[in-house]
Order: sequence, then structure tokens, then C-alpha cells
Amino acid sequence: MALFVLALMYFTIVIVTITLQVLLYKKNLNKTIFILNVLFSLSLSALAFTSFPLNFTIYRSLAVAFGVLAMFSIFVKLKSTHLLASKWILTIAILGNLILLFI
Repeated sequence: MALFVLALMYFTIVIVTITLQVLLYKKNLNKTIFILNVLFSLSLSALAFTSFPLNFTIYRSLAVAFGVLAMFSIFVKLKSTHLLASKWILTIAILGNLILLFI
């Protein structure tokens, strides 16, 4: 029963990720969709960080690095005229966190 709940949680996370990424790459981007993606990436980073034991320092460091990468995408969006670069950085951060969760 507990594994079913875990599988359901992973399935829900994947569905939310796909939905947010589709909304992110729509033509008329809202700031709220971008911020929701950043918050989702940070929550995935926190979930990945806390899911590893203390002696898995490389994986925990990667989870923090992907969270920092999500924060960096905000600065790229604010300072650059290329909106697509910030979207790509955010997508890399989200996919990296998903890969860390499924390890």
C-alpha cells in the first residue's frame, strides 16, 4: 500500500511538471506561470534534498545546485531580453530535479 502511494505521488509530480512546462512554452507567457514553475522547481529541489540520506552528499549537492539554477533563471529573465534562455534554464533545473527524485 505504501508503494502505491509513492507511485501515485511520482505520477502526480510528473503530470504537474508536464502541465507547467506546456504552459511555460505558450506564446503569451504570464509572469505567474514562470513564478509557479520556479516555485515548483524549488519545491522539487527541497524534496530531492531531503529524500537522500546524509552520506549521499553529491546527490544532495546536485539538488541544491538545481535549486540555485532555478533562482538563476529569474535573474536571467530580469536582466536579459532573451526570454527563451531563462525558460531553458528553468526546464533544465526541473528535469534535473526529476531525475534526482527517480534515482
